[in-house]
Amino acid sequence: MLKRKNYLVPLLVIISISICLITLNIKGVVYPINLPERLILYLFAPIQAKIIQGLKKIHQGWGHYIYLVDVKEENERLKKQLDKLLSENNRFTEIENSYKRLLKLSEFKQALNFKTIPAEVIGRDINGWFSTIFINKGSQQGIMKGMTVVGPNGLVGQIIVAAPNSSKVLLLTDSRSSVAALIQRSRSSGIVIGSGTNSYKVKYLNLNADVKVGDRIISSGLGGIFPKGLLIGWVKKIIEKDSSFFLDAEIIPSVDMDKLEEVLVITNVISH
Repeated sequence: MLKRKNYLVPLLVIISISICLITLNIKGVVYPINLPERLILYLFAPIQAKIIQGLKKIHQGWGHYIYLVDVKEENERLKKQLDKLLSENNRFTEIENSYKRLLKLSEFKQALNFKTIPAEVIGRDINGWFSTIFINKGSQQGIMKGMTVVGPNGLVGQIIVAAPNSSKVLLLTDSRSSVAALIQRSRSSGIVIGSGTNSYKVKYLNLNADVKVGDRIISSGLGGIFPKGLLIGWVKKIIEKDSSFFLDAEIIPSVDMDKLEEVLVITNVISH
């Protein structure tokens, strides 16, 4: 143990002298280097290089770590800013879409020869058996059972229940719905019946009826339920039955019931 200490003392002295010489050289102080000093420099120059290289790596690693921390913080900040911008963009998009729908509905309302009450769709029948929607206007706003409901693209259905501040609408696509209709071009008449899906058929057209694919179907006003002239849809396909005295036709609805968000309830026909 004593021998080890005897070896360590000279070694520490040599390292101290080397460090002093290096320090003096760094400061620009130049002294004549004798043989022992040269020997010390020769022996410890590689160690010095390794130490300096290690210190450089530690410095670079620390700087890289600090850089990564800053980058992470900046990324978090930018992510929060992006989320905020996306949320604002989504809100503005919804406002823009709502404005476009309401503008279209307003233009449709001005073209109608009816008094109407605007309403928003607040619910849908989810049991799959019936095609109905719920709106946010009811008897306190002047809504009554049997009133016609329209959208910006045509006929939607009729009020079947009017609560004080909401109402239930039976859609034209419901299998319980029917409306007297006309082929607008030829004035041939028939009955439009819901199919239970987002489509319907016009039935009981005369075998000699002048009907073509693409013809517009409108309400005829017969029956006193739906006013005359409301767009229902377009003829998609003509169906001929050998054992029938009538023609049927599949109709493309003018209104996509699944996308309804705002409607108009016709309260009465304006007289001139």
